[in-house]
Amino acid sequence: MEGTAFAVVSIPHIGIPVPYYGIAQPKLIMIVEKEDCRAEIYFLPFDRLRLRVIRRDGSVAWQGITSRLIRVGNATHHLLMIVWSEQQCVLALNGTEIWNSANSHPETSVMRSEEQPPAVDLSRFSALSAAAREARASSSKDLIAQGKLDPERLNRAFQHRIRLLEEDLTSLTAGDDHRLISLGANLRALLASGRGNKLLQRIGGIVDADLTVFCLPAIEVLPPRVPDFMLSSSISFTETATDRFPVDLDVWLEMKAWWSGGRFFSNSDAIKAFGDTEGSHTDENEHPLVTNMRKLHDSSNRAILISWFHDLGETTLSLARRRIYSHKSN
Repeated sequence: MEGTAFAVVSIPHIGIPVPYYGIAQPKLIMIVEKEDCRAEIYFLPFDRLRLRVIRRDGSVAWQGITSRLIRVGNATHHLLMIVWSEQQCVLALNGTEIWNSANSHPETSVMRSEEQPPAVDLSRFSALSAAAREARASSSKDLIAQGKLDPERLNRAFQHRIRLLEEDLTSLTAGDDHRLISLGANLRALLASGRGNKLLQRIGGIVDADLTVFCLPAIEVLPPRVPDFMLSSSISFTETATDRFPVDLDVWLEMKAWWSGGRFFSNSDAIKAFGDTEGSHTDENEHPLVTNMRKLHDSSNRAILISWFHDLGETTLSLARRRIYSHKSN
């Protein structure tokens, strides 16, 4: 399997913010069909490109995400080149290499098909989701009955965090990566466990809102060659080409999607660990998962981390607007 392809492509204006109401969709800008495979290149939010080389049997030979592109000049069309074989894959833009499988971190941006883990059994998710919604409603009602939860105070705190979340997403999509820490802190308050947290689930439980999201489930098993750090989940408010499986938000939060320091962590663990670092600096006592997050953010693959938190923020905002606020107004 090998191929070389050139194309003059129109790339959307770099720097246009991703709409923060709903989930932005990847845009296919180049596809190359070969006898034994095909190559696809997409333009993604945060000014990135995603490439995939897929064999005829459906297995993925190469896939990766570039770091953020920076526009120089006013050109609207660009020369894109991709070269691949079983040993290596290279992507170049206007003669400059922007992604090379040999220089990328396999644990974050490249996964060879022979390293892909077995498929996850999804049959249990439907029952888990129904149970999570029932438990959420029961918990909120019990806390109110015991005088441990004040609905009005909860609603004020919830609306405040949603406003902050909107501000974070607006700034982040405009290119201010420093808002990632603030976004993490607000997501911790809205979603993660801890005193005064889980605001979205508490409000959702009171109004019995449907908090279904769509995802590519976490692998929850290790590939044959274990990386030091691995992220294997995604989330969307609506069904997409990759996020096709409906689950309750609380089920998604408990998926073991992060591998770091020799152990699995849930999405909730990741949100809480990252949110707890607001305003802090790396030190000897830092959570090992956060240490690897910082390394990822400081690498050429930082867009992966930013995109994950961005998509989670967008999904949370959509749940608040379309499921909770709409439910309360009925």
